[in-house]
Amino acid sequence: MLAPVQLRMRELPGDSALFQTKFGKADLTNEALQMSGAEIEGLLIRAKRRALIEGREEVLQADLESELGSYLPPQYGEEIDLQILAALAECTDKRFLTPEYREMDRGEVARKLAALKQRWD
Repeated sequence: MLAPVQLRMRELPGDSALFQTKFGKADLTNEALQMSGAEIEGLLIRAKRRALIEGREEVLQADLESELGSYLPPQYGEEIDLQILAALAECTDKRFLTPEYREMDRGEVARKLAALKQRWD
């Protein structure tokens, strides 16, 4: 479970009640939160910065709530698709691929990658 570990690493409020309240889930994995580890870490860093700006070492739940309240999820779209397809095209070991990509036709990957590259040029 990523969030509680990161909370401890950043010396933030260690009970994950805020995340459970915000997301309504006791499961605090990236999949349940629908946030990447980088997104969670970014929120925690901003909460820590808020506390420091206000002259406190301790991060309060209000700091986290404020950062969560202003959070907007990133919109990556085709940029991420391009990166995924490039990684798939370069991968030389199926063991590194998730099940959904393991059996994907490499010709299809090459075609999709070429089409996306053409749109980006």
